[in-house]
Amino acid sequence: MFAVAAGNVNGGLVDFFHGVQVAVMLMLMTNIVQFAYWNCQKMRRGQGHWYMYKPTYIILLSTPMVLLQPVCMLVIGSWKCDGQFHADQINDDLTICPNKTISDCDGWFWPNGTFSDQDQVAYAQGVSFVDGCSESMKNFFFDNDANTNALTPNTAVGWCIQIFGTYLGFIIMFVGVCQATQLHLKIAKKWRAIRSS
Repeated sequence: MFAVAAGNVNGGLVDFFHGVQVAVMLMLMTNIVQFAYWNCQKMRRGQGHWYMYKPTYIILLSTPMVLLQPVCMLVIGSWKCDGQFHADQINDDLTICPNKTISDCDGWFWPNGTFSDQDQVAYAQGVSFVDGCSESMKNFFFDNDANTNALTPNTAVGWCIQIFGTYLGFIIMFVGVCQATQLHLKIAKKWRAIRSS
């Protein structure tokens, strides 16, 4: 359902929301760290620094892990290295004629975007990943040959980021929040009370 909705939105809006996602996730994660810090100061006193602030450090560790995937999507969307030239790119020192009737120039462009003298073409029409972008700068999260509306990555790097960044980050964050709020102790106490009655 989300893939269909995402496929019907223009690329600029998707790129904009990648930026919004990074901002919202950064705000949420830093607020959770602050919550854990103040909660640990209140509830975990008397047994040393590590005991007191361990949940805060755990959540602090999870913050860059959770933010890794949204930042990757923002970077991929910000550097457009997936375009193609719509016309031949010629060498800089050439004189271009407005049309083929003028003779004191090096060549002209045909209506389809090709240059008349192919020996003078630096990058041909349809060539991708030039002007500072290399093959290694392509979208490393999704393989462009597959479904463009995919919600999960389909490259090895993308899956590593998804599993060891996002999923593991949220698990670590959950553990830190449980420790900061002492939720595991509250659940165990409630469980004992239910079992004893």
